[in-house]
Amino acid sequence: MNDPKVSVGRWVLAPLVGLATWALTSTLTTGPFMQVFGNLPVGLLLGAFLGVIVAGRIVGARSPRQWITIGVLTVGLIVITTVAFVVAFLRTFS
Repeated sequence: MNDPKVSVGRWVLAPLVGLATWALTSTLTTGPFMQVFGNLPVGLLLGAFLGVIVAGRIVGARSPRQWITIGVLTVGLIVITTVAFVVAFLRTFS
């Protein structure tokens, strides 16, 4: 994160793009292609893995510390968003 070539904007943008990648990948793998990719956890984990990869590539992560940092940011954003949607869904329909 201390690399002067990588702007703060990329560290903010990358987890958001990782979240979008997770949403798209998990939707595709758990929806119409469920027979091919298996069950729900497989699709969600595959989406999170690809989201971290995409976010890491945007930031240009080279060291393990950078990969861990972008992974924690991306997966944290995925978890926060998922919990927010579940809470909103339960409040709406209960």
